[in-house]
Amino acid sequence: MIRHLIFILFVISFNRSIFSQTKAQIDKLNTQFFELYDSDIDLAFENVKKALQYSKKIGYTKGKGAALYRIGVVHDIKLRPDSAKIYILDGISILKTTKEYAELGDAYNNLGAHYYYQFDYNNAISAHEKAIDFYSKSNEPGGASRALNNIGICYKNLNQKDKALLTYKKSLDLGVKLKDSMTISIAYASISGLYIEDKKFNEALEYNLLSEKNAPFGDNYTRITILFSRGEIFMNLGDLKNSESALKEGMKLASTSGNYERLQYFYKSMSELKRRQNKFNEAFLFINKYDSLRDKMYDKDRNEFMAFYEKKFDLTQKQLENTNEKLKRKDSQVKLAKSKRNLWIAVLVIFILLCLFLFMFYALNERRKKIELDKKHIEEVNLLSKELHHRIKNNLQFVSSLLSIETRGLDAETIERIDRVIDAMQVMSTIHQTLYSFSEWDKINLKNLFDLLSNQGEKLKKDLVCEFSTPDIEIDINTGVSIGLLLNELMTNSVKHAFSFNENPVIKAAIVQDANGFTLFYSDNGSGQDSETNSSVTFGSRFLNILCKKLGGELLIQDSPTGYSVKLHITKIETR
Repeated sequence: MIRHLIFILFVISFNRSIFSQTKAQIDKLNTQFFELYDSDIDLAFENVKKALQYSKKIGYTKGKGAALYRIGVVHDIKLRPDSAKIYILDGISILKTTKEYAELGDAYNNLGAHYYYQFDYNNAISAHEKAIDFYSKSNEPGGASRALNNIGICYKNLNQKDKALLTYKKSLDLGVKLKDSMTISIAYASISGLYIEDKKFNEALEYNLLSEKNAPFGDNYTRITILFSRGEIFMNLGDLKNSESALKEGMKLASTSGNYERLQYFYKSMSELKRRQNKFNEAFLFINKYDSLRDKMYDKDRNEFMAFYEKKFDLTQKQLENTNEKLKRKDSQVKLAKSKRNLWIAVLVIFILLCLFLFMFYALNERRKKIELDKKHIEEVNLLSKELHHRIKNNLQFVSSLLSIETRGLDAETIERIDRVIDAMQVMSTIHQTLYSFSEWDKINLKNLFDLLSNQGEKLKKDLVCEFSTPDIEIDINTGVSIGLLLNELMTNSVKHAFSFNENPVIKAAIVQDANGFTLFYSDNGSGQDSETNSSVTFGSRFLNILCKKLGGELLIQDSPTGYSVKLHITKIETR
């Protein structure tokens, strides 16, 4: 009996030892994730999948929650925002049942990063503030400092630079207090970035050097970012020699670290540097390297995207096959049960009733399967279409950013022309973002479109009043884009040329439906069209005429000293 008791105690002790060892292994896998994901994202992903698997097996709540939100981080990096948000929120939900406040702080910090990638800066700020709360509960001020720096980045993107600078300095003060070199380095780099945007390059250089001085040894990612910014700063200061030195050092570090995303921007900056040095052959070589690396990275992302949906399709097919197999087995069981229960009924009656039942069951079952299959196909098409609109929106914003960068050094007339193109791309990007947000992806509500354009007008001029009215109807996306571009161009012309001496600017626009189609009315209370039409106005006029022809109408302009008005009869609106 005593020997049995000793054996049982030994088994319990042994199981506890294994359980504790497994927990430590899971925590190690989760901890290594952020050490690995910059250099080898696939290995980091495999580690957290193992951590999730082991956590489920032994019922380790902290390990499961931590692994889930890390998987969400990987999905964000792989450009899968919908699934990324689900994983991160699931991880947060599980961690809230524990007292693992440091993990919750990291989870909310990464949720804020997710919102940042989607340009949802207000929700990003809210998530980072929650991260700070949990870091405070866990006595983790280093995490709070990182979250503060992230909030500063969001304020910068919201063009609230005073708040951004104040937040960066809070992060810096906390880093200095903790003697955390990483936090100090990042805060200095962020402040330097603000001064670069304000074209205060001497101040930017001062903080850039402080950032490098405090950068932790071996942190290649931070050093690469610092060197890239320094090369840009020296180039803007006209110190091409030091600019080339910084860019070459950063380019070498990015290459040896495998940071190809940053390497392509080094190539582009080196091309600009060589152009300024009048070394056009070398400039051409670097811009070719930039294009080649960018295309290679795009192909890799596209292949991963296609592989994801191919895997999803294969999984759906397997689930459908399993469902059919279950239905077949269920049919067999029903037949056997009915034959046993109804054995006393005459053979002929049983045969007739069974045949009728099977016929109806088969017909209804086939119809149900067809409806479910059609529904799945529709959902797949809608998902892919939304993803397409989302990518179009991102690509338009990316091209707009590139155009803005390329305006450096150009003359004012060329910059104004490029700005008009950027404005048009912003309108198209906003429309595609609206389509991505709603279930209907091939049409847009005309009233919603006018609301978007009204908001656009307030961004063009702070005190501008937009009085827009339109029927509440659905129109096809092509017509919606044309109307949006037309009104945006008219509003831009009014803001730039009509309100120089008007303290209460008003723009009115309306679409009226009649028996012959639709008529668009537009007017402002400005000083009338400028008689001295410069090249930008000529370009705008040509653009307006192209849009009018696309809508099947002709623009009638009425100009007077008390305002500018336009009338356009539209024949090609396709309502839905």
